[in-house]
Amino acid sequence: MPILLRKLAKIDWGCWQIQAFDWSMVVLSFVVAIYQESELLFCFAVLGAIVSYLRPMLWLQRKILKYKVTRTR
Repeated sequence: MPILLRKLAKIDWGCWQIQAFDWSMVVLSFVVAIYQESELLFCFAVLGAIVSYLRPMLWLQRKILKYKVTRTR
């Protein structure tokens, strides 16, 4: 089995699926906010974009911290 396929098999794809869903919801929120010409919906879309951007970083940080804790024991 090629090395690239082995590395791809080890990736936790759940995080990436959630991230893709988050970004599709953010885009949909922006479209609805523009269509409805609502500033409140636009603010929620911006907030959703910020959360969608930060969530994978926090997820990765928890994974790294968990790895460091288990490795030091």
